[in-house]
Amino acid sequence: MAAVVVALAFWRAFGLFRFYDDWYFAREADRAVRDHAFLPFLVTPAAQHWSPLWQAFDYLNAWTMGWQSDALIRSAIVVMVIAGLRVFGRLMMRLQLTIGATAVGLGVLGLHHMNAIAYYSFDCYSQIAADLCTWSSVSLVLGDAIADRDAPPGRGRAVAPVLLFTAGVLIKEQALAALAGVTLLAVWFTVVERADADRRRTVLGVWAAMVVVGVTFALLRFMAGRWLAQPYPLCIVCVPGNLAMFLGALALPAPTVVAYHALMNPTSNAATVAIVGLGAALVCGFVGLGIAASGRARHATLITGLAVVTLFPIALLARVGELHAHTAVFWYAALVAFAVDGWAAKLRTAGRHRVGLFAVLAVLYIAVLLTSLRINLGEMRVTGERAASLLSAFRAAARDLPAGSVVLARGLENVKAPGDHSLYRLTTAGMLLYEGDASLQFVSPPGVTVVDERDWPDVGAGMKRPAGPRTYVADFRGGAVSVRERPPQMP
Repeated sequence: MAAVVVALAFWRAFGLFRFYDDWYFAREADRAVRDHAFLPFLVTPAAQHWSPLWQAFDYLNAWTMGWQSDALIRSAIVVMVIAGLRVFGRLMMRLQLTIGATAVGLGVLGLHHMNAIAYYSFDCYSQIAADLCTWSSVSLVLGDAIADRDAPPGRGRAVAPVLLFTAGVLIKEQALAALAGVTLLAVWFTVVERADADRRRTVLGVWAAMVVVGVTFALLRFMAGRWLAQPYPLCIVCVPGNLAMFLGALALPAPTVVAYHALMNPTSNAATVAIVGLGAALVCGFVGLGIAASGRARHATLITGLAVVTLFPIALLARVGELHAHTAVFWYAALVAFAVDGWAAKLRTAGRHRVGLFAVLAVLYIAVLLTSLRINLGEMRVTGERAASLLSAFRAAARDLPAGSVVLARGLENVKAPGDHSLYRLTTAGMLLYEGDASLQFVSPPGVTVVDERDWPDVGAGMKRPAGPRTYVADFRGGAVSVRERPPQMP
């Protein structure tokens, strides 16, 4: 099942092209490779992140593959997805779910359309890596806590969750979700469902060690100048809305790009809104009634709690995106698996034909998720092709510029067109080539410096502002790319 899921998710998913903020990390890694500055690059914050292991992989990719190829990045993602599916399967085995329910859960986890940005972007593999560490560490603690009471607790396995958590926070700060998850487990197995003393001590010991790691990471991040998550401010009042967006998107069977446009103008898209709403309601009803019939309400409540708390710390921020819902996909898939088990047990007494019909509906649901995932892949592929086309046009227009010239890039404002949504559909030059000096530097002639129009007033701080025939303007407005000499009167 895992092999089938991976094949379906990544068929024709290699050979994509960069766009949007993929450029920033590629530029920084490319500079570090050219300057032979691996260690300084490793410990220097990148944008709002302080992520040494993420930056180490970016350096490796720039050194071995270059900025254009996604072969290494996509291959690493495939390996991590396989590992995540394995973690899920083993947890379902510890929870004693049937093979059929586990198979459906694997399909939901691997083929949910909310995976698209993490799967097909160039710089979101860090989200998959951080979430894999989160899922693995929390699953190890949960699996040991609910194990057969006659079996000895996994004392040796208590080290693994802490090591995975440590690796996760060094990849991306979203791995702090594992600490939130284990905190919930510590409360659950101490207060709500009292485990035996040995297992309770094991859970609390893992939790205490992870608190030490989390506090140490926060201090190191503060020392690196990246306290909290600026430029993403805290917003406590945003938590309900963020959780509703994340959890609602998980229940949505259709790709969010479809729902987004319908909800932005519901009067003109009444049919789409009705279909999308009905689909989400049917999914929620299916999962809720199935869990009720499964007789596993306590475990399902715990899994639901993990889906919510592991959205920490992202749910606390004012700026969030669809990528951040990826952490909860694992737990949502587990809830679907619980529901499938419940429905199968309920319908087994009603006759084989009803069980067969239910199996067809489960396969149909996974097929809808897969179709939505592939739609998102198509959107991202086309978006990357638009970015590649703009870069080709700029390369052709700037081919003959003399070394030492400076090109002022205009029209690369960070705004979306009315029909653009998330990373699935971007059409403006500014979004396709975001961080314009980062993307354009890869195709500019040797010795030519590119300066984004937004940074033009600050050029004097880093270098003498040039004048005369060595200064040019690249204009990306109007859908075409032109490079011309900068008029003397231009501000």
